[in-house]
Amino acid sequence: MTPEEIKTALSAVQVSPIASEWAKGFSASIIEQINKGRKLSEKQMFHVKKIIADNSENAQVEAEKWMTTYHEKYQADAKYLAGYYTTTNYFRSLVDAIKAGRTPPRRAFLKMYGNKYAKKILAEREKPPRFDARTHVVGNSKFRPDKVVRATDFSAQSWQILNESKSLFSKHGGFIVKVENRVVSAAKGNKIYSILPVSGKCIIHIEERFLKKAKR
Repeated sequence: MTPEEIKTALSAVQVSPIASEWAKGFSASIIEQINKGRKLSEKQMFHVKKIIADNSENAQVEAEKWMTTYHEKYQADAKYLAGYYTTTNYFRSLVDAIKAGRTPPRRAFLKMYGNKYAKKILAEREKPPRFDARTHVVGNSKFRPDKVVRATDFSAQSWQILNESKSLFSKHGGFIVKVENRVVSAAKGNKIYSILPVSGKCIIHIEERFLKKAKR
């Protein structure tokens, strides 16, 4: 490719709807280097060719197809899985994209979606809840106050009231309000329940694996 052909192609990359911020920045840097009459290194040419290919018209058509497929087939599962991966150091950029409502890159997303943890989480989601709404439950032998899951709006809760509710649940249990549509672990019994402790002033959240029915 001639320098002018490279500049034209990279200028298109800079306005491509599928180009990453890194690709756009790299393209701008290469265009500036060409304008100064500098020769590109072999490594730079490798990245130039890859960026141009990744943002070609065919690549944009495939990206549009993937966007449709993702939203129709995977988005609900992706948001559910993001709750778990938020608690880990894995797939951070993917999770950020999913939580922001953007379409994640196909190859990277399918790698995450197909791993054993994701499969286990989605399989657990399909199991019916062990406890119905209004069921009186208590903590089982594995429960400790630190097993209470942080609420999504935890910043709005008073720590004093929350700690009181944890203590009341530990003593008297509480009543199931609903099953949350989120997950924070890949363990068996990872469904999260919203629970109102007996005499408690706020809802707490506990995974199914730490609960049992209260004795009558």
